[in-house]
Amino acid sequence: RVGLGCVGKLFVTTLVAALVREGALNLDDEIASHLDLDAHDDAPPLRGITIRHLLSHSDGIGYRALASVPVDSHGLIDLAAIVAAITSDARDFEPGKYCVEGHCGFGLVGALVERQTRQSWTAMLRSELLERFGGTRIAHEERPATEAGACPSSGRGLALNVLELGDFLRMHLNPDAVQVPLFRRRDWASFLFERQVECPGWTPTQTGCALGWKTFTGGWVGHNGVSAGGTVILRLHPLEGIGVAFFCPHDAPLAHASIGRLLSQYLPQWNLQQVPRLLSDSEREGLQVSKYSGRFGNQSKSI
Repeated sequence: RVGLGCVGKLFVTTLVAALVREGALNLDDEIASHLDLDAHDDAPPLRGITIRHLLSHSDGIGYRALASVPVDSHGLIDLAAIVAAITSDARDFEPGKYCVEGHCGFGLVGALVERQTRQSWTAMLRSELLERFGGTRIAHEERPATEAGACPSSGRGLALNVLELGDFLRMHLNPDAVQVPLFRRRDWASFLFERQVECPGWTPTQTGCALGWKTFTGGWVGHNGVSAGGTVILRLHPLEGIGVAFFCPHDAPLAHASIGRLLSQYLPQWNLQQVPRLLSDSEREGLQVSKYSGRFGNQSKSI
């Protein structure tokens, strides 16, 4: 088994989706109301921030504030510590405007899940999701596997093998078999791309982020995670029913190059990253360079 890193965020999204299906939550609810916080007095930076903002990294709060999600002596997410970190750091931008990854947002969503289910995050993860594909799958990475062992943001404390990751992807390709994903396959995919917050350039071919899933060119969604053991890459093509779970015991750049090469070899028609090749004379003659031009940007640069 390998540590999941930020791929663990997809497990958060999947469990929140189940709560939405049950009618317990609405993605456009403000997070403060579910955590019994007064956004004006207790945590002003949370004012106007919804569950959707948090899952899409577009909340604008404290991305520098936390290295991981804190837990208290009872093994529950320490909401007071997260709020203290947020209120000590000014909001970076208005909710929904940009996409910037951090740990505070998914820590708040994890605390929300605990409140809704009256279970610790790790217990909920085990009973409602991981056991659905073959037993308890909590393993430890970097610290003992206690009830506080799985971090909803960094994925620390959660380790799976690639077959189990494949089972997780299969859940989202067969929503009728396991009632976890929020949307039927085709509607779910189109919804992500329609509501994505654009952030091109983080990784090759990434276009944005929506509800915890990163969106890529060619109709792919997924996530990447880096831990002490290497890099985990998940890619899902919901419209075509293709899922890929990839582990590389090296750093992220080499992992991205490797998966690009593998997909070019085995799934060339659905590859999100084609291996460059020289064009023939006839191809160069008819090439319309203008169709590849466009404007891309993030908070600091526009190209």
